[in-house]
Amino acid sequence: MSRDREDGRGSRIEKLMGEQRVSQRELAQTLGASQRTIQKWLAGGPMRPANVRRCAEALGVTPDYLDYGVEAESPPPHEIVARLLAIEAAIEQIARQIDRIGSKLGVLEREERELIQRLDSLPLAVLDSAPDTLRSPASPLNRRGTSSHAR
Repeated sequence: MSRDREDGRGSRIEKLMGEQRVSQRELAQTLGASQRTIQKWLAGGPMRPANVRRCAEALGVTPDYLDYGVEAESPPPHEIVARLLAIEAAIEQIARQIDRIGSKLGVLEREERELIQRLDSLPLAVLDSAPDTLRSPASPLNRRGTSSHAR
């Protein structure tokens, strides 16, 4: 970790403490650290990542702000968790809709097969007298296999 980053971090912590009127002793108590540790941090001493996170949370900023002087683009962890839970719920709802559609599709496919079987069993004279719309390319009549009914 570079000394410049640590020095900048100490300055940012000190600035935030001043803005929020938080003493070294109060910050130390909040973080469960000694006042001497806080003094070391303010002087640019090294901080463990867990302490950076805890200090940032106590001062209402992100660890990126303490480390680099800029706020991260990502939302706080609790918002990320909430978004992930919402996405999970949406995925479950979509899965249920897909299951319902699949069930309906299965029913329609079964009904189509039954209709084609009925059409295959009709005499040729009945099929020849069917309206032109039933003989269109999309009609089940034209999806019949190669049968002996020639047109």
